[in-house]
Amino acid sequence: MSSRVDRMPFWLRSRIELLPLVGFFMLLTLVYLSFYPALFTPSSIVTLSVQFLPLILASVAQGIIMLTGGIDLALGAAMSLAVAVFATRAGTSPSSAAIAALTTMAVGVGVGVVDGTLVGYAKLPPIIVTLAASFVWGGVTLFVLPQPGGHVPAELVQVYNGYAGPAPLALAIIAAGLLSWKLVKSTPFGETIYATGDNEAGAYARGVNVRLVKVGAYAMAGLLTAVAGI
Repeated sequence: MSSRVDRMPFWLRSRIELLPLVGFFMLLTLVYLSFYPALFTPSSIVTLSVQFLPLILASVAQGIIMLTGGIDLALGAAMSLAVAVFATRAGTSPSSAAIAALTTMAVGVGVGVVDGTLVGYAKLPPIIVTLAASFVWGGVTLFVLPQPGGHVPAELVQVYNGYAGPAPLALAIIAAGLLSWKLVKSTPFGETIYATGDNEAGAYARGVNVRLVKVGAYAMAGLLTAVAGI
């Protein structure tokens, strides 16, 4: 068995632990396809990409934090806060929506910095920090939007459900996000994220500022969470 693994290409050998998950995903896809043959039609791809884009962005955000050895139980509350901030700040014009989006992303980064600081510099367990933070950010959300309301420009909805050239915009955003992470993970900061999660003490001994890395990881996750909320 080991000789077969050794003969595999490196890119496959380094990801062999993912093969059962990929196989299970393909099985579920085939089952779903048997019930819904139009799964891969253009209209279905547009609908699914629009529906799953927020979940994918939130999953990437959680994945970044998990790479550092942490976890974020406040991610849902942070996304709700992003929704509330954007819905209460976005007006009817594209310029107001753009300002609201920038404000929302700034709030997301701020949320991540606060959580990351408590984890990295206060050295509190991530599960405790983020569990408590979920109640805090939930309270802030109710302060920002105490009752159902807010506004999202109709033009923004049309753009989100539209196309970027030949591809659906949501699918293009997913592809851009994956490409961006591919680029980030090859930078020194991306490498320190992996190093911190793999062996925090060893990374610290090699001169990595693991506290700052955790703050940066939570800030990046906060940004992605805010975009998911938008």
